[in-house]
Amino acid sequence: MEVRLNFCIIDSSGQPTFLSVCPVPGDSQLFYIHLQTSHYSFSIKKSCVARSGSSFYQLRSILKSHHPYLTMPSLPMLPSLWICSYHTISLQLATFLSTVV
Repeated sequence: MEVRLNFCIIDSSGQPTFLSVCPVPGDSQLFYIHLQTSHYSFSIKKSCVARSGSSFYQLRSILKSHHPYLTMPSLPMLPSLWICSYHTISLQLATFLSTVV
């Protein structure tokens, strides 16, 4: 069963950004992140990367250290990545990314 969660974010210029997160088949620790945007800050308009669940926590930590005055979106507790369903984890990770993009 494929789990893919899609988000569409409209930026201030009215241009849509599409974001999806789905688990990598056969590897319970990796997730594909697909991003499609026409925003000027991205030099590559379409990309797909595979990232581990722990890299989301590292990103959150880096953002928090560089922007301590901002409220960072939450992530589930790290151990829950091993016990929750792919759908639940993908939804939480996609929600996190859609908030920080």
